[in-house]
Amino acid sequence: MDPVTCLAAATTAFKTVKKLVEAGREVQDVSSQLGQWFSAASDLKASIEDAEKPHALKKMLQNNDSIEQQAINIQLAKEKHREMETQLREMWMYRFGLASYREMIATRKSIAAQRDRQIYAKKRRARQWIDGIIITCSVLTAVGALLLFIWLMNTKGRF
Repeated sequence: MDPVTCLAAATTAFKTVKKLVEAGREVQDVSSQLGQWFSAASDLKASIEDAEKPHALKKMLQNNDSIEQQAINIQLAKEKHREMETQLREMWMYRFGLASYREMIATRKSIAAQRDRQIYAKKRRARQWIDGIIITCSVLTAVGALLLFIWLMNTKGRF
């Protein structure tokens, strides 16, 4: 997914958490919504990385967004993510304290690393295979066309 779509998912989850906490719910009572936000934030981070370093197929079939528009979308997604994370950190620290927040972040990083290995790494490998196949087919097609052209030029005088 693109960063704008992932940002929309993260923003929706964030607004739900914020609304529930403002309505008087405790942070621990909105843990599933927090989980949704962290999942969406993880997807957002991965989509930003993909947008900053697009694979070969995406470069070839890139949409009509200008480079400037892509840069703006990526930077706005980063800034909005930081803003949401700061507000969630403040909510967490207000209720449980700094030590609890640091422990939760350490656990989150561990889980995120595992998720990256399992989900995003598989996607990247699959994308690299597809890119390799597409590039190989393109090269073979070009070589085939060149050989056909040469053959036709050599046989032109024989007929």
